[in-house]
Amino acid sequence: MKKNINKLIAIGIGLSVIVGNVSPALATETIRDSNINIISGAAENSLKILTLEKAIEAGLNNDDQMKILSSKSNYYKDLQDYYDEADNENGEDQNDVNINSTKQSKEFRKDGVEYEITNLYNSIVLAEKQVEYQREIVNNEGTKTNNMKLKYNKGLIDSVSMSKQEASLKTEKDTLQAKINSLNDLKEKLKLATGINVNNYTFDDRLNYEKLKLDGDLESYIDDKISIITKYDRELADLLEDAVDDMKDDDLDDLEMPDKDKFYNIPKTDSEGNVIGNDFNTTEYNTARDNVLSAYKGYLDAKKGSESASAGVNIKEKTYKNMLRSNYSNILAMEDGIDQLITNIEIANKSLANTKLQYQLGLMTINDYNTAVTGYRQLDISLRQTLNQYYQLKTTFEKPWSVSSSDSEQQKDNQ
Repeated sequence: MKKNINKLIAIGIGLSVIVGNVSPALATETIRDSNINIISGAAENSLKILTLEKAIEAGLNNDDQMKILSSKSNYYKDLQDYYDEADNENGEDQNDVNINSTKQSKEFRKDGVEYEITNLYNSIVLAEKQVEYQREIVNNEGTKTNNMKLKYNKGLIDSVSMSKQEASLKTEKDTLQAKINSLNDLKEKLKLATGINVNNYTFDDRLNYEKLKLDGDLESYIDDKISIITKYDRELADLLEDAVDDMKDDDLDDLEMPDKDKFYNIPKTDSEGNVIGNDFNTTEYNTARDNVLSAYKGYLDAKKGSESASAGVNIKEKTYKNMLRSNYSNILAMEDGIDQLITNIEIANKSLANTKLQYQLGLMTINDYNTAVTGYRQLDISLRQTLNQYYQLKTTFEKPWSVSSSDSEQQKDNQ
C-alpha cells in the first residue's frame, strides 16, 4: 500500500492544480468543497444533483436483503408466541437470541448498503473525472495531429512520424472509449442498486476527508468492535453448551447398555408344546441397544457441535483482531500519504499561477498550455483515488460488519 501511495505522491510532484481551500487536516478537520478550477470551457450542467444521502436512502428502500431480514424478524417474533404457548424454555431462549441477532443484522445491513452505495457513488465521480481527463488528452492529441499534418503536407516531417502520431491519437481515443464504458457500467450498477435512473442526474464531486480518531486505546477499540460482531454468535454457542450439559445430566447419567439376561423372554417348547425354557429375544435386545447407542451418539454429536461453535467464535474473534490491527497500521500510513499529497497540491497551486501567466504573456502556445493544464487534472484524480481507498479502509476499521454483511447474510440463508 505504501508503494501505491508513494506512486500517487510522485505523480503530484511538479504538477499544479487549483483546489479550493485545501490544507493539511488535523484529526477532526475535513476537506470539503474542493473544486478543481481549470480552463475547460465546459458548459454548466443543467441536470439535478443526486446527493449521496439520497442515493443511500434509495438503496436502503431497494435492498432485497433488508426485506429478507424483515421477513426473518417477523418469523422469529411469530415463533416466540408459539414457544410461549408451548412453555418451551429452551426454544424460547434460542429464539430470543435469533430475534436480537436478526435485529442486529438489519443494522449491519444498513451500514453495508451505505458502504456499497458510497463506494459506487465515489467510483462514478472518479470515473467522470478520468473521462474528462482522457477527453482532454484526446483533444490535445487531435490538435497535435492536425498540426503535424500541416507540417507533413509541407514536407517538414516524414511519414513514419506522422503514422506514429496518428497511432497515438487512436490509442488515446480507444482509452477514452474504455473509460466511458467503465463509467456507464458503474452507473448501471448504481441504477440497479437504487432504482434511480442516474443518467438523469449529475453527481456531487466535492472532496470529503475526515481522519480517523480513536476514542481510547487501540486494543480496547478493537475488542469493543469484535464484541459487537460476535455478541450473538457467542450467546448461541453458550446456549448450545448449556443444552449439552443438560443432556449429559438428564439423559446420560442413567444411560447404560441393556442387560442381556433380561431379554431371554421368548418361550422355548419341546416337540409336544411344553415350555422348557426361554430363548434370547434378539429383536428386542437390538432395539434397546440401538436406542442407547443412538442417545449416546446424539450426545457426542451435540458435544462436538457445541465445541465447534465455541471454537468458531474464537477463530472469528482472532481473525477480526488481526484484520483490524493491520487495517489500523495501513490507515496511519495512508493518512501520511494523503497529508503529503495535499501539501503537493498547495505547492502545485502556486506553480499553476506562473503557468497561466506565461500563457497570458504569449510565452506559451495554447496547445502547450492545454497539455500542461490537462496534466494538472492527474493530481486531482490521484487525490480522489487515494481518498476512495482511504474511505474503504477506514470503514472496514470503524464498521467491519458493513463490508461482510452481504456475504454473512447469504451464508445464514443457505444454512
